[in-house]
Amino acid sequence: MLSFHSIGAGADAAGAAQYYEDLAREDYYTAGGEPPGKWIGKFAQVLNLGDQQVKKGQLIEAFSGFDPATGKPLARNAGPMHKPGYDLTFSAPKSVSVIWATADQATRNAISAAQQKAVEAAIAHAEKIGAFVQRCGHGGIERIPHGELLAATFEHSSSRNGDVQLHTHAIVPNLAANGKTVDFDARHKMELGAYYRTQLATALREMGFGIERDRASFSVSGVPDVLTREQSTRSQEIAEYLNRLGLDANSKAGAAFKMDTRRTKGEVSRAEIFRRASEAAERHDFDPAAIRSGHPEVKLWNEQHFTAEVFAQASTLTATQLRAAGYVYSQDKDADPEAHIQRLIEAGELVELVDTQTGEARWTSREMLEIERGLGAAAKKLSAMCLEQDGERLAEISQAHKLSAEQASAFAHITASRYAAVQGVAGAGKSRMVGAARELWEAQGRRVIATAIAAKAARGLADGSGIEESSTLDGLLLKLENEAEQLDKNTVIVVDEAGMVGSRKMARLLLAVEQSGAELKLIGDPRQLQPIDAGGAFRTMIAQAGAAQINTVVRQQSERDRQIVADLAVGQTEKALAAMRAAHMIHAHDDAEIARREVAAQTIADLSIGKSAIVMTGTRREAFQVNQTARDMARAAGQITGPDVAFKNAAGDWRHMAQGERV
Repeated sequence: MLSFHSIGAGADAAGAAQYYEDLAREDYYTAGGEPPGKWIGKFAQVLNLGDQQVKKGQLIEAFSGFDPATGKPLARNAGPMHKPGYDLTFSAPKSVSVIWATADQATRNAISAAQQKAVEAAIAHAEKIGAFVQRCGHGGIERIPHGELLAATFEHSSSRNGDVQLHTHAIVPNLAANGKTVDFDARHKMELGAYYRTQLATALREMGFGIERDRASFSVSGVPDVLTREQSTRSQEIAEYLNRLGLDANSKAGAAFKMDTRRTKGEVSRAEIFRRASEAAERHDFDPAAIRSGHPEVKLWNEQHFTAEVFAQASTLTATQLRAAGYVYSQDKDADPEAHIQRLIEAGELVELVDTQTGEARWTSREMLEIERGLGAAAKKLSAMCLEQDGERLAEISQAHKLSAEQASAFAHITASRYAAVQGVAGAGKSRMVGAARELWEAQGRRVIATAIAAKAARGLADGSGIEESSTLDGLLLKLENEAEQLDKNTVIVVDEAGMVGSRKMARLLLAVEQSGAELKLIGDPRQLQPIDAGGAFRTMIAQAGAAQINTVVRQQSERDRQIVADLAVGQTEKALAAMRAAHMIHAHDDAEIARREVAAQTIADLSIGKSAIVMTGTRREAFQVNQTARDMARAAGQITGPDVAFKNAAGDWRHMAQGERV
C-alpha cells in the first residue's frame, strides 16, 4: 500500500525530522530504534548524496530548502517557512510483515533488501513517469514533469501499537536544481503503489514464496488470515477513532492524525516486536520456512482476461490508470506488464481516445469501443423506424394527464419510434409523461415492462406511471437469456435511470429488442447518475439518436426550490448551496457524531410517518455509521424486530439485517 501526505512547514517539519532521525541508529537491533536512513534518487546523485546514510540534521536542512550536505540554499525561499516536501509511505502487505518478523535472520534480511529495492524502484518510476511536477502558467495550471528527486528512505518495523508492520518512509524534500517548488501529482498514487507491490511480489516469488492476488494488493500463500488479523490492531484502532471523528483515513486530516500518533510511538524494540510476532505464529502453528518452496506456482498473463478485468467498471482509463491496472494484474504473474500493454496497443486491442476540446488522452478496449459504437448505430437505426401516431389522441391524453408543453413533446417523441430516449432532470415529471405513454400503449394492446438497475427505481417508475410489470434489469436479462421471458413486437420496455446502465448490459438488452421486434424507451439523465458497470451507453445513444428534453422542475412547489434543483443539475453547486443556506435547509454541527445521530433520527422520524428518506454521505464508512445508528433507533421504536441475520457483502464486510429493514 502507498499512502502520502504533505509535511507542513515549521513545527511539523521539525517534528518529522526529529522523529525519523531519532529512531535511526546503527545498533538498532540491540539498542532499539530503526535502521539509519538512506539517500536515493537522481537529485541525490547530483548532490553527491546517492546511497549515503542520512545524517542527523540533514532532514531539517532539506525541509528548509537547503542542500542537506553543504547547507547552501537550493530553494528560492529557503528558510523555516519553506514548503518541506512529502512523505510517501510504502507498506508491505501484512502477510509479508508476518513472515519478515517470524523468519530466520537470513530470510528477514533478504525481505528487507527486497523492500528497499522495491521502494527505490518506485521512486525511480516516479521520476520516469513525472509523478512529481513543477507548475507554471497562470495560477500554476500547467504541470511540468520533474524527473530529478531527492528522497530519504527509512525502514520501520512496527505500528504504534507494536504490531509488526514492515514499511518504508520515502521522504521527498521540496528541492530542485532550478530552485522551483516540486509537488506530488496525486493522480499517480495508485500507479506508484501498484508498481512497488509488483516489484516486491517478484522478489518474494524469486525467494520461493507463493503469491496470490488480494484485490488490488497481494498476499503470500500459506500465511493464516487469523494471524494477519491479530497483527492489525493499529489499523482497527485508527478506523474506530476516525469513525468517531467522521474522518476518512485517506483524507488529509486522517493522514495527519495517523502521522501525529506515530510521533508518540516512542522507543522501538525490534527484538520485542519479533518476539511477540513469533509467539503469535507459534500459537497458530505457523512456520514461515514451511511455506517456502523452490518452485512456487506462477500464473500466466492472459490478455483477454486483463482487458475484461480492467474495463469491467470503467469504459475509459487515463494512461496512469491503465499502467496501474497492469501492475495490479501482474502481481501474481511472472510478466512484464508494460510489454503486454504495448503488445495490446500494437494489436489494436487497446485504443487511444483524444478529447478534441481538451486534448486529454484516455484508453479503452477495442471490445468496449465496438460495443458503444454498436449501441449508437443500433439506436439510430431503431429511432428511424417510425410508428403511426394519432395527433388528436396524443393531445387528448396529454390534456387528461395535465402534461406541460415540455412533457407533451416528450410524450409524442417517446411514442413515435421503436427506440426513443427522454433526458431530464430529477423532479421534471418524467414518470407522469411515461404514465401518459403507458395509457396509449395499453390502449393499443401492448405489454409494458418497467425496468432499472435498482429494484426500487423499477418499482418507482411502475408506481409513478401505472405500469403493472416491473423488474430489475439483471432479472429481466437473466429471464430473457434463459428463455423464461419472451419479447415480441407488442412489448415496450421502459428503462428508468438509464444513465446507470453499463454498455455491456445495454448491448444485451438492445440485442433482445432488435431480435424480437420490441420497443425500447430510455429515461434518465447521464449527468445525474453514473453507470454501475463500465461504459457510457446512454450518453452514446443520445449522441447518435437524440433525446427529448424535460428540464423544467415540477416536483418542487416553490420557485426557489425548483431553481435550487435546476442549479444542482447543471453544476451550479455554490449558487444552490447559498440558496439552501438562506432558506435554512442546511444544518451544520461541530461534532461529527452529533451530526450522524441527527441524520439518523430524522431518517427514522420520516420513515415512521410513511415518508421516504435517503441518506447521502461522503464515504461508505460514514454511510455505515449512520445506518448502524438508525438501526438502533429503529429497533428501539419497534420498526425493526426479530433476531439479526449476518451476511458478508461483496467487499468482504459483515453486515446484519432484521425483519422490517429495507435492502
